Amino acid sequence: MFKKTVIFSMAVALMLMGLCSVASAAQNVANTSQKGSLLIWPGVTTQPGFDTIIMLANDNNLGTTIKCYWMNAWQEVWDFEFPITANQPVWFSAKTGEGGPTSNSINGFGDNQTGELKCFAIALPASEGGVEGQVSWNHLYGSAIVFSADTGMAFEYPAWAFTARNVPTGSAVGDPGTMLLTGVNGAYDACPAYLIYNFFAEGGDGTYPSYYADDSYIALSPCYQDLRQDRLPTCTKAKFDIWNENERKLTGTYHCVKCWFEGELDDFGKHSVDWKEGDFGFPFANSPKKADPKAWSASDHPKLAGANGENFEYLGSLHTAMGRFRVTGISGADVCRGVYTVIDPISGSLVDLCKNQVAVPFIGLKTTLINSGSEIVGVLANTGSTAGAWTAQTPAPAILWDAAPGTQQAQGR
Repeated sequence: MFKKTVIFSMAVALMLMGLCSVASAAQNVANTSQKGSLLIWPGVTTQPGFDTIIMLANDNNLGTTIKCYWMNAWQEVWDFEFPITANQPVWFSAKTGEGGPTSNSINGFGDNQTGELKCFAIALPASEGGVEGQVSWNHLYGSAIVFSADTGMAFEYPAWAFTARNVPTGSAVGDPGTMLLTGVNGAYDACPAYLIYNFFAEGGDGTYPSYYADDSYIALSPCYQDLRQDRLPTCTKAKFDIWNENERKLTGTYHCVKCWFEGELDDFGKHSVDWKEGDFGFPFANSPKKADPKAWSASDHPKLAGANGENFEYLGSLHTAMGRFRVTGISGADVCRGVYTVIDPISGSLVDLCKNQVAVPFIGLKTTLINSGSEIVGVLANTGSTAGAWTAQTPAPAILWDAAPGTQQAQGR
């Protein structure tokens, strides 16, 4: 998520947090300024020297059970659940799971991970043969603190919150294991039709602009995700429309997304150099899962996953210190086919994991290291502004998970 080689002079870096613009979004659209029954943290890192503290609280005089899923950049998932009591705040380390009164219930994300976290309220089955399922509990809210003990860098951002629409507290929201994000009564809030961000240009010429982005990263979480054991990947394309300060529009920037994505904006369409330097930046497309990032090579990237990252660069195409962009999820069609591939261990043939492309909305997080021309002066974190509700229904935005039947684990285990 961030280059660990950057050394900050301040004890704690500047934090700016851009909350969703509720006024510009429909009432039934998820945002980061409300409470909900489902919370999503789209950017979590435990890269070397970093950890992420997750904070979650229950603003109700009754308790419930929380179910959570980690998902990393390789679309591997880990799940855990824990009880939360009346009016209880909970915190834990993403790396270890330690912290708070429920730490013995929480599985950590592990070392050297980037990805996301989803947590939602569930009800346990009352008897043998029952099935746990998601319930309405619009009293949950949370945030994440990303920090580096090595550099003193830290920032906090709020979780995206999805309310259960017109469902009584504690009652089931749809069928167990299927969480519809459509914004209609009986379902959860819809995802936004698109996300809007302001940004500083990447790089500068040494004299202008006075402030610029040393690095800007975007994390995108598609609003259709299959977390089940026999899950299929969600493959879509993030389309970026960009405007500079002179209202000049730049098009043609995109990045192919498989289940979850994080990358540096101006690296779209390039072979990332971060991983060659051992900085653990998530490499783009077709990367074998190797423990040592320095072992990756350009041959591991037969097809680039994006294009036109120079539209985010001051000396590339933007030519102004600041810009804005809109990101929309559309079908990748042919341009994203063949980007994410694996070798079938039985036949030895190449398998395209994203042969089938769909159009789905995103939630996101943008992070930026700001440079004053001579040094890093701060870190910006922005969840983005929202616009309208996603209305396309093929597929309907949803989160699918394995609702477990039978005897449940003891609370606190």
